[in-house]
Amino acid sequence: MVLQLNELLKVAGFTESEVKAVHDGTLINRTRESSSDRELACQLAFLVKAPPERLQTVFLKSPQKKNFDPNVQEVGTMEGEGSLQDFDRVKLGDFYKTYLKAAPGSDLNLSSGEIHAFQAMGKRANQVQVEAQFRQTLLDRFRAYRAGGLDGILPYTRKGSVDFFPGKELHHQIEVAAILKQHSPRFHKYVLEYPKHKPEGATESFFWMTSLIDDKPTVVLYHHIGMQEGDLFVYLERHFYVSRSHNSVQGIGGAFPVKDGTIMVYVTRTSTDQVSGFGSAAKRGIGARMMMGRQAENFERARTLPNVADLHIKK
Repeated sequence: MVLQLNELLKVAGFTESEVKAVHDGTLINRTRESSSDRELACQLAFLVKAPPERLQTVFLKSPQKKNFDPNVQEVGTMEGEGSLQDFDRVKLGDFYKTYLKAAPGSDLNLSSGEIHAFQAMGKRANQVQVEAQFRQTLLDRFRAYRAGGLDGILPYTRKGSVDFFPGKELHHQIEVAAILKQHSPRFHKYVLEYPKHKPEGATESFFWMTSLIDDKPTVVLYHHIGMQEGDLFVYLERHFYVSRSHNSVQGIGGAFPVKDGTIMVYVTRTSTDQVSGFGSAAKRGIGARMMMGRQAENFERARTLPNVADLHIKK
């Protein structure tokens, strides 16, 4: 397995000295070429001194985002078809007032129908009412994705009533994932065409989280899928709805057992309108380096969390 791991690291662009450093315990990160003019991409490889089984449990059952990402405020789960109770802890604070001003091109990722729903509440709607409508929006989006996959993701309505389709962007990112397609074609097909063609052994879970981005509550709905391929555990994290700030995030990784624990290889792609348009290449370069630094800091903290398999998120 080590030979396969080293070969994969080199194919991914890591040098021989970087491969050795990863085995010795150094976290190595680097930017990757973007697949669109609005994408920031980076990759990481690092050793975790824990068995793969423990990391699989954490990934699928109890992701520890609150414990390693200082921006994350709350994390919760969605079970089965989901319910409004799943989102009881989703709060907007004073930011609820922004939803009363929802419009195409505002600082919110909403479809035209969702915009109309908030507008119909009237300017006198209070925080409790707005948060209730927002939780309904989250539930509707979760159910639409669970039933229809990437095609079920509603668009974000931009200025001029132009629609942006995050599902198409996520689909494109999987299409260009050549290493995944070559080394795990069944998993590649499944995450591309989800929920169809589920391979034997694939496991999934759904979560929501609230982060503070630009000091504003930003709620994400995300999907974890994992599958064992021989000694390799291949996994995907897909942010299929982001309430504001950026469009989507998708990360693909592999966990390889080694003598000292598990080596994780992870590629993440973030879609954001903030780096498109004039000067896109320069903005993407700067943005990718900034994102790479934050990712490295978070994963450095994550890989040292004690007893991670015994921790569970609050429902």
